Amino acid sequence: MSLGANPPLDARVLALNKFYAAVHVISVRRALCLLFKDLAEVITLDDGRYLSYDFEGWREASEARARYRGPEDEFLRTVHFALQVPRVIRLLTYDRFPRQRVKFNRRNIFARDENRCQYCAKRASSHVTTFCADNLSRNSSGVSLRNCQKLNSGSLKPSKPYGV
Repeated sequence: MSLGANPPLDARVLALNKFYAAVHVISVRRALCLLFKDLAEVITLDDGRYLSYDFEGWREASEARARYRGPEDEFLRTVHFALQVPRVIRLLTYDRFPRQRVKFNRRNIFARDENRCQYCAKRASSHVTTFCADNLSRNSSGVSLRNCQKLNSGSLKPSKPYGV
């Protein structure tokens, strides 16, 4: 065993917000700091029940678990006690949800607009591949209109979309 090599500290811990929604994956070092500062608690599954522990409770539970150590259990050894590496922690004060990032692509534009034309509000089937997001397609001579009867007949100007 070489000095400085500590595989349990290299493990990852799932961090939940106070509503038990997954927020981030953090290092064991960061998780133990949050636990020691009473900003988080350890969540574990014992006998089909979810239990939560603060730092002192986790230390005592770790000492009891050290006697019946499983092959997948990892422990950090300190001078006075062994501490089991937590796998899931819950942040006690963090109540935000992680940001949802939506990709800007053709499928998501259709989903946002419920597969409707931007100019005449006509609904297209979800399997139509030639339907453009804004009913405009570019060709070598410029812009041509397609799939929209109102646009092609000239009763609706492309500069003013439906509903605006």
